[in-house]
Amino acid sequence: MGKDKEVGALYDLFIKKLEEKLGSKLQGFGVTVALPGKQEDCLFYPVKALGSPYCYVIREINCIKIDNTEHVAA
Repeated sequence: MGKDKEVGALYDLFIKKLEEKLGSKLQGFGVTVALPGKQEDCLFYPVKALGSPYCYVIREINCIKIDNTEHVAA
């Protein structure tokens, strides 16, 4: 098993144990994540100003509702 899969399995186990302790299923939750790649490759993201990137992990797709979309030119 690769390192990423092992880390993923640990996260899955943590969520499973947390759900058992809470007595309910988590539909979604937010986590901070590391910048992708090497730190020097991510100089475009102002970590000191914005903090670590934030990610929503959604386990129940029915709780997602998209009201509007917007396309922004780069």
